[in-house]
Amino acid sequence: MDIGKAFSFVFDDENWIVKVLIGGVLSLIPLVGQILLYGYGLEVMKNAIRGQSTPLPEWDDWGGKLVKGIMYFVISFVYALPIIILGGCFGLLMAAIGSTASEDAINIISSLGGTCFGGFALLYGILIALTLPSALGRYLETDELGAAFRFGEVFALVRDNIGTWIIALVVSWVAGLVASLGIILCVVGVLFTAFWANLVMMFLWGDAYRQASAKSLAV
Repeated sequence: MDIGKAFSFVFDDENWIVKVLIGGVLSLIPLVGQILLYGYGLEVMKNAIRGQSTPLPEWDDWGGKLVKGIMYFVISFVYALPIIILGGCFGLLMAAIGSTASEDAINIISSLGGTCFGGFALLYGILIALTLPSALGRYLETDELGAAFRFGEVFALVRDNIGTWIIALVVSWVAGLVASLGIILCVVGVLFTAFWANLVMMFLWGDAYRQASAKSLAV
């Protein structure tokens, strides 16, 4: 995985300033703007899977970006569904207990239940962070939404390349930290540095998926 390239590939595009500015402005638009950014990020990831990091995707084919962004949302939602359902059940349970139990009992149950749920949510969040890039990669490689939900293939790709995915996750976190430092040191807008950090993450996901897929085919 080319970590150095992940941090610099954006600036290799001769029109990177304009493209990053457009991304930053779109982040101000609720819902539609976010979906377009998801779609653009998937195009960056697909280029990385193909080993084509430069140039950055053009800001055109808005309909295509909307579709890709919706697919990103759908895939993410499905993988997050277990924790969403569990959270809803916990909320309903607390509401039911609240109407019958004493205040002390409610506080104890709420504290214990909240701790257990919080711990599980943290672990599951890490699992999603490691698994989602593989699922998105399957979708991008095949152009089939269903490929993202072939859970056996997705989990095997993560399991057999766990070190690669952990590195991608950690470096993505570092990119977010660098973006935050850029806000402080360079007095640049949070919208644009955050967009850059997201592009770094999508490149890492694509590059990690390409490496993991190549390893799996070689076995």
